[in-house]
Amino acid sequence: MSCRYASHCNTLVLLKLLFSLEQLMPDKTDSPLYQHFLNREVVLDLRSMFVCLGTFVAADHRYLIIENADIHDLRDTTTTRERYVVDSKIHGIHCNREKVLISADEVVGISLLDDVIA
Repeated sequence: MSCRYASHCNTLVLLKLLFSLEQLMPDKTDSPLYQHFLNREVVLDLRSMFVCLGTFVAADHRYLIIENADIHDLRDTTTTRERYVVDSKIHGIHCNREKVLISADEVVGISLLDDVIA
C-alpha cells in the first residue's frame, strides 16, 4: 500500500484492523438472553429522548438491528414515553423505518411489546 501521507496511511491500516476485528465479534443473537426477543416486537428504551419499537432481528457487539421500526422523538410531543408505548401496544407500531441499527450503548432496557401493561 502506498500512501502519500503517513497519517493517512496509518488511519487506513487502523480502519482495516478495526473492520477485521468487528468481523470476528460474535453475533449476540446466539445469546440465550437475546433468544427470547428474537423476531418479536420489542420496545427499546434509550438514554436519549427517543424510544424505539419494532421487530428485533439481530445484534452484535455494537448494534441491535430492528426492522419495521418506529423511532419516536419524545421532544416532538407532549406524550410521555410510557403513554406512547402503551398506545403502540393498543393501536400497533407506526413504522417509520424499514430497518435501523441502534447503538447497544444507548439502550437502557429492552422488553417485549407483549409485556407492556396497558
